[in-house]
Amino acid sequence: MKKTLLSLVSLAMALLLVAGCSSSKKSEKQVHIGILQYVEHESLTAARKGFENELKDQGYIDGKNIKIDYQNAQGDQSNLQTISTSLLSKNDLVLGIATPAAQSLVNLSTDTPILFTAITDPVSAKLVKSMDKVGGLATGTSDRVSAKKQVALLKKVMPNLKKVGIMYTTNERNSEIQVQEAEAAFKEAGIETVVKGISSTNDVQDTTKSLMSQTEALFIPADNTIVSAITLVTDLSKEMKVPVVGGSVDVVDDGVLFTYGADFEALGRQTAKMAIRIMNGEKVDDISAEDPETLKAVANKEMAQLLGIDISAIEQEEQANAQTKKTTQKSSSTKNTANPKVNSLSKSKSSDSSGGLLDIVLSALSQGLLWSIMAIGVFITFRILDIADLTAEGSFPLGAATTAILIMKGLNPLLATIGGFIAGMLAGA
Repeated sequence: MKKTLLSLVSLAMALLLVAGCSSSKKSEKQVHIGILQYVEHESLTAARKGFENELKDQGYIDGKNIKIDYQNAQGDQSNLQTISTSLLSKNDLVLGIATPAAQSLVNLSTDTPILFTAITDPVSAKLVKSMDKVGGLATGTSDRVSAKKQVALLKKVMPNLKKVGIMYTTNERNSEIQVQEAEAAFKEAGIETVVKGISSTNDVQDTTKSLMSQTEALFIPADNTIVSAITLVTDLSKEMKVPVVGGSVDVVDDGVLFTYGADFEALGRQTAKMAIRIMNGEKVDDISAEDPETLKAVANKEMAQLLGIDISAIEQEEQANAQTKKTTQKSSSTKNTANPKVNSLSKSKSSDSSGGLLDIVLSALSQGLLWSIMAIGVFITFRILDIADLTAEGSFPLGAATTAILIMKGLNPLLATIGGFIAGMLAGA
């Protein structure tokens, strides 16, 4: 008899433990997402905001079903490793914005999925093995745009152009790749280039002045260091009447004549869709890295007027891009309506619905097991004393109530627990 009762009690406790663990896991619905941005400037910030906004639009609300931990390294290489280690240890998924940030995360991660964005060449940066088969823990979006397109547009607005200066940051791999492509494109177009590298923002002004004194136009890549000090470049452009072209779309408002590049807000949204796929259970290794879906030709009309340059060719290019974007969005909308599998949020809601039913079943089971143990206790005392001794049913609640009241009155929780134990023991006596 004793063995049977002991077996029943052990089984009940085991089932309670399993039910408790299952219920605990189910309650952990919040996904923690870390974001590491390399430096503060408009393009990278636009990508981050696009990422956050797309998650919100798809039903992933910060503080509700996701928790976003945003950190900015402020362009300091020494900060990257410390911040990366912290973000990887505390989050389920991490986003690196710009190459140095993404490289730091990839070099340190052993099992945390990593997304990246605003990367010119993920393969050369050793973030992925190839764009189609990433072969690791990282995938994301590139901001890479053909330099040939930039050169072609520059030829249209400055048909007699003979010599161009190129400035870039030597320790940014993204910039090196863009400069190599630009040199080849200018050479093919019959335009001479003068290339100069800088190591920090302290070199921007002098190098810009030197290049502008030797050339008819200045080309800059989407370079984090230069973009963070772009007003130094555009102020000299106005003073020396030498146009600046290239860089990210966002710097055109600061005085760059024109650029043709990725829409970074849209690029962030594109990356967020990949994050949702990972949160829905897809493996990173199965998600190909992507080139930008949305490209923009943007010009600064005030700067064009100041420099006396006709930019009508660029305006025509942007109109064509806008029409293409509208067609693509319409096509995408049709696909999403036709294919319910695309709506990851509805799938998630369905899953939550079935999860709620499981919670009810587990709760009913755990309470039933608890009361069954109580029944066994009453049964044992009845067999021994020949009466239904309900002392336990009274002493345990009295002890718990006493403990709660003592804590509410400000007593140390440990002392309150001892007081509750004594109260329950006295009631049993």
